[in-house]
Amino acid sequence: MKTDSAARPADSPVFPPGSFGPWRPLREIGRGAHGSVFLADGPGEGHVALKVCRRPDDPARMNEWEREKRGWTLYANLPAAPGLVRVLGTGETEGESAFWVAMELADPEPGGSADDPGSYRPLTLASVAAAEVALPLGRCLAIGERLASALEHLQRHHLLHRDVKPGNVLFVRGAPVIADAGLVADDREAASLVGTPGYEPPEHHGTPQGDVFSLGRTLWRIGTGRAPEEAGFAPCAEADTSDPDFWRFLAILGKATSPSPGRRYRSAKAFRKDLARLRRRHAAKRFRKLRILLLVAALPILVPAIWNFMTFRVILMQDEAMRAAIVWPFPYRILKPLFVSRNPPPPPWKQAVDDMNESLRDLLSDLPGKPDDRSNP
Repeated sequence: MKTDSAARPADSPVFPPGSFGPWRPLREIGRGAHGSVFLADGPGEGHVALKVCRRPDDPARMNEWEREKRGWTLYANLPAAPGLVRVLGTGETEGESAFWVAMELADPEPGGSADDPGSYRPLTLASVAAAEVALPLGRCLAIGERLASALEHLQRHHLLHRDVKPGNVLFVRGAPVIADAGLVADDREAASLVGTPGYEPPEHHGTPQGDVFSLGRTLWRIGTGRAPEEAGFAPCAEADTSDPDFWRFLAILGKATSPSPGRRYRSAKAFRKDLARLRRRHAAKRFRKLRILLLVAALPILVPAIWNFMTFRVILMQDEAMRAAIVWPFPYRILKPLFVSRNPPPPPWKQAVDDMNESLRDLLSDLPGKPDDRSNP
């Protein structure tokens, strides 16, 4: 593993040891408008993602820095939930020159590893969509349901994320989670011009319907292969358009991304319920297809077996010689008990007993008869 000095870019901020509690930054892996994200190591959790936001020198940007800090503070105080990145620790550096957040590390992109800081790149939904263009419908529904459940958890605590997009969805142990909580805000004071063009609602963020719109655009991107500005275009060739449920999926996204907030889902919970219902329907159809394929594959065995059973069972039960001479090839050998079990062969000792009984009958028949049965001389 590279040392801290070797792994850190020349333009990354330098902090004294111990500035981030037990975690030690190794290499910058991301940079945003208000801070940088480092690959870091430490005890217990091993590698983590460490976001560091330095206090700006420009007084005009202090409000943005304070907003970022408040967003992460609100988010870190939430109970953990599936679909949300887990925060491991927060704090401030000496002199409050920066605040930091340690969170669980995303999976590496193919070919990378957290054990090699030089090769590590976080796996995001944006990178997956760029590589695959459009994801299969079943995977889109599973991702959508999980992310809608995460937003439902935020909304249950009266919080809005306000920046849902493919680049802010990470994969941790193979599961998608929403990250980057810098714009999280209380729903009573959330109205502001924030978000990412293409994913922010027309009326700007400030209500739960805004996050629903952003998630709908995110699912549109991964399901159709089209960028947000291409909304209304036909899906790409890689999209799962051959599945009838795909058009039901687009109808759900159409409601989620309606320009009018009043026509959208009122909450992430309502959005999740429709996605979950379609996912169950889609999974059931796939299971029915699998059962049909298994039945078709079994027909070459089942049809001859049933015919054999119906035609020869009576003959085999009545004709012992034929039953003994018949050959049972695989797979009918395993069905043999069904054909002959009701007329089993006699046990080996039965013939000896029968012979003994026959000898006794012959012996008794040779004995003299009763006196009144004898003929007179």
